[in-house]
Amino acid sequence: IVNQTFTDFEAIFVEDCGNDSSLEIIEEYAKKDSRIKLIKNKVNMGVSATRNIALDYAKGEYLICVDPDDWIELNTLEVLYNVFKEHDVASIIFDANRFNEFRNDYDFRTMFHCHYGTLAVTPYNMHNCPHFYWGKAYKLSEIKKYGIKFDENLVLSEDLSFFYEYYTYNPNCLIIENILYHYRIRANSIVRNAEGKQLLLKDNQIKIMRYLNEFYSKNSFYEKYKIALFKQICLLLKENWMYLTERSSALQYTLDILNELDFYNTFQEYNYKLNPLVSVILPIRRDFSNITKILKSIQTQSYKNIELICLSNNENMVNILKEYTQKDRRIKVIECDDFNYEDKGLKTAKGDYIIFTNELTSFERNFIKTTVDTFQEMNASTLLMKSGIFSASDNVGSGYLSMNETLKSKIEEGKLLPIFKKILLEKYDNNTSTLTEKYSDLFLIDEFCAAKCEVYK
Repeated sequence: IVNQTFTDFEAIFVEDCGNDSSLEIIEEYAKKDSRIKLIKNKVNMGVSATRNIALDYAKGEYLICVDPDDWIELNTLEVLYNVFKEHDVASIIFDANRFNEFRNDYDFRTMFHCHYGTLAVTPYNMHNCPHFYWGKAYKLSEIKKYGIKFDENLVLSEDLSFFYEYYTYNPNCLIIENILYHYRIRANSIVRNAEGKQLLLKDNQIKIMRYLNEFYSKNSFYEKYKIALFKQICLLLKENWMYLTERSSALQYTLDILNELDFYNTFQEYNYKLNPLVSVILPIRRDFSNITKILKSIQTQSYKNIELICLSNNENMVNILKEYTQKDRRIKVIECDDFNYEDKGLKTAKGDYIIFTNELTSFERNFIKTTVDTFQEMNASTLLMKSGIFSASDNVGSGYLSMNETLKSKIEEGKLLPIFKKILLEKYDNNTSTLTEKYSDLFLIDEFCAAKCEVYK
């Protein structure tokens, strides 16, 4: 730290009544270097309270944190300062090496394996971001502006609450590929030993979820960030079964967490059925001769629990469609005018998932099955599915909903098809106009999500 190539910094050490020689070492350095600030706790206060003391004392423009058994590169501060000056972001995430004390060598992979570049931390991807408070550089003004602190009730994973608070208020960050931090794996680390893992699971998980639940509720973020809580619960429950050898204990911890947040009622919209009904809404705005191909691509789907709602104002087309209903009870036909196709389709649909399509779009045979599997795998409320345009004359003109101009153009070109969960639409009275107004808040979909949903040729 003292040998950084960037020299305009303060280094704050908070001594928390340790029993080794750290205090004497820091005092010796402080005599020679005025940039070192030493704070001594009168009693042992724990890691969270100690970090909060440092936050209150800090006066810099930017902040990084270093654990006492780790170290940083000599140019860490210089690199981060230059990146902040070049980019308008609230934080920088940088990579770290993992030094394994058992082998006295580095692990073969770095810590985070992130996609480098700018990132908006959304409720849908927060659980996939590195939660450690180290490995990041923050704007100190944002921490003090929102009064962000470490939860002093947590013994372990106290950086989880800090992470969620900071990135809820400051979602824009930049991920750089520089390895600026070295994380040491020690044999006697509290998170490495069996007792520490039991403590993390038994005492902390419920406290973490209670803290985040209260934070989002009192700050009116709850509806938007409820999916973030759900995804974090899934991660915590997975840890229960990974670390605990006694399955009865793992089950009990799981039930305690679910009960704490009234899981079934609170997260009912993410409750997945084994064989959910899928509603396909098909407006037909013209007398289209190739409708047989379109209908068959839906009828012959490998996933069978579907209903197909066809809407048209063309008498000839309605008569053709009614012939299909006699052979396939899953098909419904509705006569309507040119202006309310989508709304009528939504009000008629009984499915758990809603797929919009049109008379120019045919499905691959596994399209609906892949859709259902992806919803359940990703705990998603909405998907945008990539599609292939087969010729210029068959350019698809969906254009139902859009999050921004870029996505709007992709949807209108037929490159993306919006698919929704029915329970989400019901919140907005199944009205597409209202849904469009709320679209950016409801469906925060990033490029990673779209990339995982390539089901067309």
